[in-house]
Amino acid sequence: MISVRYLLLCVLLSLTIYQVAAQCSGTPAEMIVGYSITSITPPGYPNGYAGDLNCSWIARTQVQGDVLLIISTENTVSCGDTVNVHDGQNSSANYLILKHCSSNGNVAHSGFKVTTAESAYIEFVSDGISASTEKGFDMKIISGHDFSGSACSSPVNLTATSNPQYITSPSFPESYTTNTDCQWIIQTTLGRVMLNLMFMDIEVEESCSYDYLNVTDEGYSLKLCEERYWSEIKYVSNGTSITVDFHSDEQSTRRGFILSYQQTNLPCSYCTANITKPFYMLTFILAICLS
Repeated sequence: MISVRYLLLCVLLSLTIYQVAAQCSGTPAEMIVGYSITSITPPGYPNGYAGDLNCSWIARTQVQGDVLLIISTENTVSCGDTVNVHDGQNSSANYLILKHCSSNGNVAHSGFKVTTAESAYIEFVSDGISASTEKGFDMKIISGHDFSGSACSSPVNLTATSNPQYITSPSFPESYTTNTDCQWIIQTTLGRVMLNLMFMDIEVEESCSYDYLNVTDEGYSLKLCEERYWSEIKYVSNGTSITVDFHSDEQSTRRGFILSYQQTNLPCSYCTANITKPFYMLTFILAICLS
């Protein structure tokens, strides 16, 4: 059992995903995608969608030079209907995902796709036939940028301020490299350091002995690894510093992680927990933190 006393501020076990309403009136819905997950679903999801829909969305990043990381999950759209993603602002741009559908009611996943620039055009068209197995799809999108800096060459010292700053695995949102070790030492002159992990896709293994994200706080440590993890989770340090390490072995790379760090004045002497895998326990709230 891994002790994380004083490390855990709040485990937000409900998905903190911004849900985008379906736009099926003929005009694309425009949305700005930041470093938290945005989710796109057709009307009626997950209880089924109507026939004769023509829905579209334009997703854009907040920062010039960023790209979008996209995956279509929980797809039970029949192959008489279509889900397409274009690498650009309209339907004439190249396809990232083409006619993504499922057969015989089975759930289909598109796999991760990355745009070449700051936008993506998503379209969903259904025919006139509806079936009970057609629940729809959930398309998740997050902005991506490599914030690893030089931490994978030598340890990097960072200063947390009141504004969120970011660190990522190397090459994010592309896959991280093998045989990589990175370290960020985050300090603040006031209060504590708060971490907010928005996304994690690290090779999973029971003891996280292959690839992992490790958070260390005054002698306590927490090693994490999970594939395609979408929930947002916050931590606060016991003191004025916290260390984040990322390690990959010689095999099986994935997309990595993105987290923010900032200074906080929230106390957390009453937020304690002794748990092994906080990210996987999605049935109850482990701590309620009050400012």
